[in-house]
Amino acid sequence: IDEREIDRIEAIIYSMTPGERESPKVLNGSRRARIAAGAGVQVSDVNSLVDRFFEARKMMSSLASGKMPGMGGMPGMGGGAARKQQQKKPKKSGRKVSGNPAKRAAGPQSGQSAPAENPFGQSAQTPEDMEKAMSDFELPPELAKMFKQNGR
Repeated sequence: IDEREIDRIEAIIYSMTPGERESPKVLNGSRRARIAAGAGVQVSDVNSLVDRFFEARKMMSSLASGKMPGMGGMPGMGGGAARKQQQKKPKKSGRKVSGNPAKRAAGPQSGQSAPAENPFGQSAQTPEDMEKAMSDFELPPELAKMFKQNGR
């Protein structure tokens, strides 16, 4: 974070009247020009700050309502606001068909299935491998010390 940028933002805010700080929607072109002149910055800097303020306000209100942009609603968030029950779609039965025309033309594969990939990119391990890995595992000393202090 650039210290000079913080100083510019502070100067812009101090150049506003208390009413403009309270309700930035009243900032028209002449008010923005006055604020820029009082802060010693360009009008585009004032416009940028006001736009960032409105974007941040919109983001905070969406987070407060339990909705993260691009992620939909999150259960358990939202300050007790009533949520509509989402209608569950009935599952389709039958064979899935690929959207790729080349795969669809090739038809179903002859019982060959690829091995399941580990979502973490590691190869599947046998129980013996896991047991050996767990027996070789040691916590870092500062973490082990923390667990001992907490009585674990």
